[in-house]
Amino acid sequence: MEPFCKIRDFYRAITDFETRFEKRYGLCLNEGMLLCCLRQEPRLSSGDIAKQLGLTHSNTSKVIRSVEKKG
Repeated sequence: MEPFCKIRDFYRAITDFETRFEKRYGLCLNEGMLLCCLRQEPRLSSGDIAKQLGLTHSNTSKVIRSVEKKG
């Protein structure tokens, strides 16, 4: 049961971080992680981004569109 409790605490910490991150930057975590990927390697295909973020191609396209709309 202890590992489950640690996972719960970790999940809460991530959720709290995401809330603060969104308020400060106006981005969700996936959008922020996309920008981090592009900062490290500016010329990535959407497939490469999907692999790095652990998202489906469909979700990656949505994240990319969302970031583009936000400028």
